[in-house]
Amino acid sequence: MPYLMVLSYRITTGTLQTQPFDFANHIYVKPVPNVGDGNSVAEAQITHILSIPAGAQGYVNGTPPSLVPTVYTLNAQFEVHRHMLQTERPVYFAWDVVAGTTHPPMISSFSLSTGDERPGEGPFDTSP
Repeated sequence: MPYLMVLSYRITTGTLQTQPFDFANHIYVKPVPNVGDGNSVAEAQITHILSIPAGAQGYVNGTPPSLVPTVYTLNAQFEVHRHMLQTERPVYFAWDVVAGTTHPPMISSFSLSTGDERPGEGPFDTSP
């Protein structure tokens, strides 16, 4: 599974020209060079939309060193992804390509994950 470590990210929002109009949140992540597939990727895009059309998990555009993996997920996941990028470090973005797909290669799944953390590094538990 190709992966990259996230160096930085940016967020954009907008309306898609669909009927009815759909609102999209985009997170663009830049890779750390020399980690995983970071030298092959210009940036990766996570597009959060209301509904994902069948067979539209994502695709990879470009050629190394300018690959742009683009994945689709539901708007409900936007805050989870944004919070992870805002509060965790390191963060990794990984994707799987459907075997035999080309021009563009299709993505079957993706993940956003953190590095190992010691237990108890979160907020103080104030429950009784």
